[in-house]
Amino acid sequence: MKKFVSVALAGAIILSAGVFCPAPNFSTIAEENVEYTEVTYENVKYRKYADHVEVGDNSHNENLTEVVILDKIEDLPVTEIGDEAFVFCTNLKSVKFPKNIKRIGNSAFASCGSLELNEIPNTVTEIGYYAFYFCHSLKSVIIPDSVTSIGAAAFYGLSITSVTIPNSITKIEPMTFYYCEDIESITIPDSVTEIGDHAFEGCSGLTSVTIPNSVTKIGGLVFYNCKGLESITIENPDCEIAGIMCGSIGYNGNFEFNGTIYGYPNSTAQAYAEKYGYKFEPIGEQPPTEETETLYGDANLDGDVTIADSVAILQYLANGDEYALSEKAEINADCCNVGDGVNTEDALAVQKLDAKVISDLPVESE
Repeated sequence: MKKFVSVALAGAIILSAGVFCPAPNFSTIAEENVEYTEVTYENVKYRKYADHVEVGDNSHNENLTEVVILDKIEDLPVTEIGDEAFVFCTNLKSVKFPKNIKRIGNSAFASCGSLELNEIPNTVTEIGYYAFYFCHSLKSVIIPDSVTSIGAAAFYGLSITSVTIPNSITKIEPMTFYYCEDIESITIPDSVTEIGDHAFEGCSGLTSVTIPNSVTKIGGLVFYNCKGLESITIENPDCEIAGIMCGSIGYNGNFEFNGTIYGYPNSTAQAYAEKYGYKFEPIGEQPPTEETETLYGDANLDGDVTIADSVAILQYLANGDEYALSEKAEINADCCNVGDGVNTEDALAVQKLDAKVISDLPVESE
């Protein structure tokens, strides 16, 4: 038997402003040669693998109102809420998570409009895309610092009033909080380096937001149709702003924003405001650029050189768009034959250092 995982196909919602955004079309595809056994306990279906158990396909079950997910089944820990596990369980109101839960899968609770959930367990490390799509009864969600990955559109269309992004998150994916119209405040930690397209689009209750110095890229239409937004502070003077970031289309067909952009003089924030005719206010003189010593091999910029840096280099080489390295990270990563660019020899050099085959970086190739 093969394991089935969810995919959100490329549909589209055509908004009144003429902006196209993907919408989930819940369906399944097969993953190769992963064996499991289906079991049912207390009206909940599970998939039992060789070393763990995940919650299986309980979708479209209108009889489910309360679910208690077992900690173990036949001595195996229940570690995942599977992809689409409870999708369209429209009467599901409460869920008790198991103590070993690590992952909430793609579309796991999508369209569970009755679900009331305040806190995600602090054992969870991954929240899949569309995980809580249109769970409009959710008024508050606490995301623990254990979460390192939140998929695109994970909290799309919720009624939550405030958001604190945990400092374990480095990227806010596209449409993560899309049209959460009741959001009044957002806290973005300085661990975040990128905010994806449409991330907070339609959050009309939002009045102000501060984007920390750590953010190097702001995607398109991040604050589009945030009609209550009065101020956006961008602390990174060199932050890349991809196209139109905020405003709404007015009667004249142009983007209009009645708030104020705050940033440093001669910054990209000022250039953005001037380009679109928005009000700009300086927040003071630009702070001096800190000179930091090159730590060869430290590709993930965590202040240490380990096998994780080799993985970061190899991911970058495999898919530079998805696993981009910052300018500083590229300098650090070029640790074998400095100056020839980042390549597989750099990843190998880090592995040798981690294995104590060599004692220091940078090195010359053999």
